[in-house]
Amino acid sequence: MLIARLTVWVVAISVIVTSVVTLGLFVAFEDKAERYTAGRQPTLYYAAVGDVLLDDYSHVFGVAHNSGDSLSATMRAFQYGADVIEIDVLEYNGVLYAAHNAPLPRVGGQVFRGPRLDDAWAMASRAEVVKLDLKQTTPSFTARLIQFLNAHQEQKTIVTTGDEATLRAIAEGAPHVFRLLSIASAERFAALQSDEALLAVIDGVTIQHTLLNAETAAWLNDQSLTILAWTVNDIERVNELVTLGVDAITTDNLAILELLGGFRRDEALLERAANRRAGVH
Repeated sequence: MLIARLTVWVVAISVIVTSVVTLGLFVAFEDKAERYTAGRQPTLYYAAVGDVLLDDYSHVFGVAHNSGDSLSATMRAFQYGADVIEIDVLEYNGVLYAAHNAPLPRVGGQVFRGPRLDDAWAMASRAEVVKLDLKQTTPSFTARLIQFLNAHQEQKTIVTTGDEATLRAIAEGAPHVFRLLSIASAERFAALQSDEALLAVIDGVTIQHTLLNAETAAWLNDQSLTILAWTVNDIERVNELVTLGVDAITTDNLAILELLGGFRRDEALLERAANRRAGVH
C-alpha cells in the first residue's frame, strides 16, 4: 500500500514539474512557443510593391496567408482588400480550431489560445471565398470537418490538402466544396500528371510557386485546373505568375493584397472550377 501511494505521488510530482518547466520555457522562449499556444500566428506585413507593374491584375485573386488563424489578422487582411481568407484547420480534443500547429500534449489545454473554427469562420465569411488548409487527415478530423462544411453551405469554400483519401471523403461527404490538391514538390506534380483518378476528384491545385514555369503552368491550364500559387511576397514573381495564368496568389504582403484586390473582376475566382465540373472548358 505504501509503495503504491509513493508511486502515485512520484508520478503526480513528475507531471507537475514537467508542466511547470514547460510553461517556464514558454515564457522564456515566447516566439518559439507561440506556434504551440496560438497555432503559429500570421505574419502579415506591408512592403511597397514599387512601380514595375502590369496593366491588368483583374484575373488574379489575393489570398491572405494564414490570416484566418487570428481574428485581428483577418480584419487587417480585409482592410487591404483580401479576396480570400486562408484558415489553417486542425482538431484538438474533438473541437476544430483555426491553427497551424497542434498544441503540445499534457499542457496544451492550459496554454492553447487558437480560435475555434466557428469563430474564425464568422470573421472570414465576408470574403468572396474562404480557403481551409487542412493540417490533419485522421478519420475523426475529416468527419468533423465534413459536418462543419455541410452546416455552412452558404459560403464559397475551398479545402486544400495533399492527402488523396481526405479529398475523396470530402468529394463524397460535402460535394459542394471545391477541392484543391496541395503540391509541394516536383515529384508530387509528376505523380498528378499520370493519375487520372485523382484528376477526376480535384478542382485545382495549390502549389509552391517555385514549381510553376511555362511548362507546368501550361499543363495545369490545359486540364482546366484552378491554380493557387504560394507563398509569394515580391512583385516581380507576382508579375511572372500572372503572365503564366494563375488564378490566385497567396501572400503575406498586404501591399500585394491591396494591388490584386483593387481591380474590378470580370469573373469569380471559382468560375473555372465550376465550369470544369460542368464539363465546360
